[in-house]
Amino acid sequence: MNPIRVQFLRSTKRLFCRSEVENKKHSVTVPFDERSRGFVWFFSFLAYFSHIEHESNQPLILLLDEPGINPHAWAQNDLLRFIDERLAPKHQVIFSTHSPFMIDPHVLHRVRTVIDADDKGTLVSSEVMYADAETSFPLHAAMGVDLSKTLFVSPDTLVVEGPSDLMYLEILSQTLIAAGREGLNERWSIAPVGGIAKLPAFVSLLGANKLNIAVLADAGFEDAESIRKLEAAGKLADAGIILISEVVGREEADVEDLFDPVFYIKLVNGAYKSHLNGQDIKVGDLPKGDRITKRVEAVMKERGINKGRLNHYTPAKYLLQKQGTLKISPATLDRAEQLLMKINTFLSS
Repeated sequence: MNPIRVQFLRSTKRLFCRSEVENKKHSVTVPFDERSRGFVWFFSFLAYFSHIEHESNQPLILLLDEPGINPHAWAQNDLLRFIDERLAPKHQVIFSTHSPFMIDPHVLHRVRTVIDADDKGTLVSSEVMYADAETSFPLHAAMGVDLSKTLFVSPDTLVVEGPSDLMYLEILSQTLIAAGREGLNERWSIAPVGGIAKLPAFVSLLGANKLNIAVLADAGFEDAESIRKLEAAGKLADAGIILISEVVGREEADVEDLFDPVFYIKLVNGAYKSHLNGQDIKVGDLPKGDRITKRVEAVMKERGINKGRLNHYTPAKYLLQKQGTLKISPATLDRAEQLLMKINTFLSS
C-alpha cells in the first residue's frame, strides 16, 4: 500500500501544500503529481467522491465521462465496485465508457448503447445486444473476460501443453483406478494451454483467480530451457512444475514416452492406417533418440506420410476409441502411476 504524506512548506511569502507518495517497499517518496495519470486520477476520484458520499444530504446525479480511460484494468474493477457499493445506493451514477472492465456482465440491463445514426441522430437504447459490432464490442469483451474466470471451475488446476496430454492422462488414470491403483485425484481439473509459450499467460490468468496450479511439461532441451527462464523471471508464480523426464528417466520425454514403444507405434499405425498403404511403421524403423514422437515423425518425413507431420492428437484419439480392446502394459501403468502420484502431491490441503 502506498500512503499519501502531506508536507507543509513555508516560504517568506506564503504557505503552500505538497503531497508525496511514500513507497515503503523501496523506501522512496515521489511527488503526487509525478505518479501515473491513472494513479492520480483514481486517488483524486476516491478522495472527492468519498467526500460527496459523507457530506451530501440529498441524492445527486453524478455524470462521469470515460472514468476508466486512465486507470489500469484492476483499478477500473475497483472503481466500478466503489460506484456500485458506495455511490449507487444513494446517488444516481451515469458514466460513459469504451472499456470492458467498466462493464459488469451480470447486470447488462443497466447498460445503454449510444449510436450515432446517419438518418436519426444519436440513439440511446437498452437493447444492448442488437447494437452494431463496433458499439457492442466492449460488451462482448466484458462477457469474454467474465467467461475466462469460470473456464476452470476447479480450485486445483493441472496445466498441460495440449489436448492429447489430457486424453492420455485421463485414460491412464481411469485404467489405474479400475485396477485398484492410484490415479489422478478427482480434485484436479486439466487445462490444455496449446504449448509452452502460452504457459505464463495461463498461469497468470489462473493465479489471478486464486487457483492452485501445477504444470505438467514435456521435457525437451528447448522446453527445459524455456521453463528455466520462465521460473527465473517469476513468470510461473507459485505453480508446481512436473517434468515427464523425471518419471521416464530420460533427458527428453513427452507424455507419449510413458507408453512402451511397441504400443505407441500400434496407436500411430491405427490412427494413420489410410496413409500407410499397408506398410506399417515398426519399432526397428525408428532412428535412435529419446522422444518417441520425434522418432516417429522422422520416419513419417522419410516416407512422406501425412506430409511428414505427426499430429499428437490423432494417436490419442485412436486410443480413446479403441481403449476397450487395447491392453496397456504393466510397465506403462507403473510409470503412469508414479507420474500421477507426483502430480497429486501438489494438491492444496
